[in-house]
Amino acid sequence: MNAVVYRFSEERTRIMYALKLLRFLTQLVALFVSQQVYFEEYNDAIYKRNTRPPSLNRFVFLFLSIDATVQLFVLGFLVLLSYVMVDKSEKKSQTFVINDEFIRDFLAEYFVTTTCIAALGTLIGAVVRQKQFFEFDKTGHHGVKMFRMMLIVVCAVIGVVPFFMFF
Repeated sequence: MNAVVYRFSEERTRIMYALKLLRFLTQLVALFVSQQVYFEEYNDAIYKRNTRPPSLNRFVFLFLSIDATVQLFVLGFLVLLSYVMVDKSEKKSQTFVINDEFIRDFLAEYFVTTTCIAALGTLIGAVVRQKQFFEFDKTGHHGVKMFRMMLIVVCAVIGVVPFFMFF
């Protein structure tokens, strides 16, 4: 138990959780943008072409691609920060927290959480599309809003788990 308390008191853990909070905030924006784009596709399919609504997997992967783009910028900033803080003569960071190991933990955290969100999002999307109480084919806007709310909860719960401590 003391090891866990010690890990949570470390500066690198606090920075990682700050990055996780930043990611969650950008995920909220990405979910909103994905919802608006999906509404356009839904309206086009239902009301203009009279076809079935697009799959909710498009929503999930649009959300994940926006999230990946933002995380790519964050990763670039971390790498740049790490490079700037490295002592050129010794080729290693003196006491700075963001180093190669931190970036490796950040990437591992990103891939694990993204895989979990993609799997759960796809699964929840299939349930939303099939269940009658969502009436997805008739009133899809309500189903999509519920789906977005479920993805917010999934992102929040998965974001709290410290996967980076397991690597």
